[in-house]
Amino acid sequence: MTVSVVIPTYNRAHTVVDAIRSVLVQSFGDLEVIVIDDGSTDDTAGRIGALADARLRYVRGRHAGVSAARNLGVGRAAGELVAFLDSDDLWHADKLACEVAYLRRHPEVDVVFSDLEKRHGDRVYPSFMRQTAVFSRRLQSAAYPDGLLLEPREMRLCLLEEVPIKPSALTVRRRVFERVGGFDETWSSSEDWEFLLRLARAHRFAYLDRPLAVLFISPDSLHLVDQSRGETAMIRLLQRERVGLAGDAEGLAAVRRGLVRRTMHFAWHHIDRGRRVPAFRVFLHGFALTGDLGLLARALAVWVPRALQHPVGAQDGPLRVGGVGQHGDNLVGDGGYFVAGAAGTGPVQHQFLHSLAHHVKDGHGVACLQQVLGHGLAHDAQADKANLFGHCPAPQLRLGANASLVN
Repeated sequence: MTVSVVIPTYNRAHTVVDAIRSVLVQSFGDLEVIVIDDGSTDDTAGRIGALADARLRYVRGRHAGVSAARNLGVGRAAGELVAFLDSDDLWHADKLACEVAYLRRHPEVDVVFSDLEKRHGDRVYPSFMRQTAVFSRRLQSAAYPDGLLLEPREMRLCLLEEVPIKPSALTVRRRVFERVGGFDETWSSSEDWEFLLRLARAHRFAYLDRPLAVLFISPDSLHLVDQSRGETAMIRLLQRERVGLAGDAEGLAAVRRGLVRRTMHFAWHHIDRGRRVPAFRVFLHGFALTGDLGLLARALAVWVPRALQHPVGAQDGPLRVGGVGQHGDNLVGDGGYFVAGAAGTGPVQHQFLHSLAHHVKDGHGVACLQQVLGHGLAHDAQADKANLFGHCPAPQLRLGANASLVN
């Protein structure tokens, strides 16, 4: 059983050689390594050319993106199995041996993936899977020394909420890869998630509960250099998946939770950079897509004056507003502040916050909006009032161009 290892790379001469070496030292030896250079302009070719191993092939292609590079690699593959490795990640020496052994024992399984060790600068996370929001609940505190078989339905429901599978930890039977059509080259971001969602419609997965790969968060990772594009693609993908779920209550609930989670991450990205108007719009767009009152509350809370905020960890509990989502019912942001709460507030602030919660819980979006804007925008001379609602997707919240945004 030969394994074809496909490594796409673009201007990563400083890391790709280490990635290749981590494959060539595998304890499982029946393999070929296909490196697809996606039009690099650095010295990738020279560094790879210095490696002497008959199992290594270097293919230089035009700069067409990672999906095209992976598809090109699989098109050149001869193995029954195809494994992927990103050019800034590494494998442990027994990765392929563990995966091949499992697939030999389980011919009914088409896809296998493993845990990873995650490294982000000086921070090391021994188990990537147990850091996930959804798949970690499936694992709980148990161990699975013999692997965990996942039926298509279970895997797909998980993938409608999050993508716990990283390409560097993924191996698939080549006939199955070809059957589902490979990676969609029209997706320049979230292409792996899109591929996995198609794969999970009819194929069994198996999870190996060991960190067999090392995931590095590199400075040129998409979620660092262009998070807005990545988050937008993920939300668009989940919107597409929702269209095909009519009548599937469980699937619709899962994709709704996924949309709420991605909306919050996208908005927090803006909040952490001090971009309140884009964060506001993202929250409102998420509310329009899902009807989640927590997203509406967060949209409004973006404009709560800093004087009404207090740090996370205050001893008095935060004010609770129904339906917020991932962080329970608290209006809590990624930047470490409760934007609504009882602790540390005076009588006027306390009354304002409870009134805010009352309007949100009762669905009085406009009344809540007017109250927040009256308190918040009046204190923010830099707010872009003219464009604030320019692309608001929720008609019930849209104000006219001449409407007053402050009391």
